[in-house]
Amino acid sequence: VFLMLIWGAVRGLVLGESMSAPTAAFEIRPEHPGLAGFALVFLLLRAFSSGCAALTGVEAISNGVPGFRRPKSRNAA
Repeated sequence: VFLMLIWGAVRGLVLGESMSAPTAAFEIRPEHPGLAGFALVFLLLRAFSSGCAALTGVEAISNGVPGFRRPKSRNAA
C-alpha cells in the first residue's frame, strides 16, 4: 500500500501527470428525468413502510413480556 502511495506521489509531483480519469470530461445527460423523481419517492415510501413494520414487531414482543413467568427460586440460583 505504501509503495502504491509513493508511486502516486511520484507521478503527480515529479512527472506532472494530471491523475484524472479518461472519462472525466464526459457529459451526463438524463434520458428519463421524470423517472428519477418517481424512483426517489418510491424508495422513501418503501423505507418508511419497512421501518413501520420493524417497529410493529418490537411492540408485539414488548407487549408479551408480562406473560413470562417469574423465575422460581430453585432455578434462579
